[in-house]
Amino acid sequence: MKKMKYIKEHIITAAAHTAAAALRTAAALRTVSLLAALLICAGSLTAQQPAEQPASVELPPLEGKPAAKRLSGHLIGVKYGFANCNLSFDKKINQKGITSGKEIGIFYTYYHSLWNTMPYFGLSVGVQMAESGFKLVNDGYFPPEDQPQDNLPEEEYRYRIIQIPVISQFRVEFWRMRAMLNLGCYGSYKISAVKEGQYSQNVNKPEVGVIGGGGLAFIFHPFELHLEANYHYAFSLYFKPDTFSERVWYLGHNSRLVFNLGLFFSL
Repeated sequence: MKKMKYIKEHIITAAAHTAAAALRTAAALRTVSLLAALLICAGSLTAQQPAEQPASVELPPLEGKPAAKRLSGHLIGVKYGFANCNLSFDKKINQKGITSGKEIGIFYTYYHSLWNTMPYFGLSVGVQMAESGFKLVNDGYFPPEDQPQDNLPEEEYRYRIIQIPVISQFRVEFWRMRAMLNLGCYGSYKISAVKEGQYSQNVNKPEVGVIGGGGLAFIFHPFELHLEANYHYAFSLYFKPDTFSERVWYLGHNSRLVFNLGLFFSL
């Protein structure tokens, strides 16, 4: 009887443990089912909603530089000018300057960077027709102080010249304007005489010299207006050294202060 009672109790205990294990397994299955259902619902909602596009970053438009700010460019145009002409001698001589309104030429300018180190640089070349000369007063002599200084005889030397300038142009640009600094050289030749004096046969026709000056450009794309003032000084002699005296040489150099108005077009 005791053995049957022990077997019965053992069977009851095993059944209880089996029922408890079944309950735990059912609870675990319910939890897994619930998580799976939640994941399915979340996936369904995500599929129904369109994917959000990443916000695009709009960059500000690049504004094109105006014509006045370009570092390189080509200009072609004409210049008209008014000049004050004179001679400078190494000794005191009685003379006067002359004026000329016959300064006209065609020019080409190339703006570019100088050896990739100086961006605001330009080179200008041209061909000009102009005049040069001076007035020799009283054959170059000054009258005594006790004699009248006016109504003295004058000889005018005026020549038409053709000139080729080569100018380096340094510039600073702002708004629609350009400030220009000119430095260069020129070669010219006296092609004809307008007025001659007694020493005209001693005038040297070829001439070389330097140019320095500056100006402002007003930019109205595609054309520009240039206002310039340039000083021309000749290294070569205007007269032969022994023109006025065989014993004493007079060395005279031509000089011209030219005011220009130019009209240029951008190529």
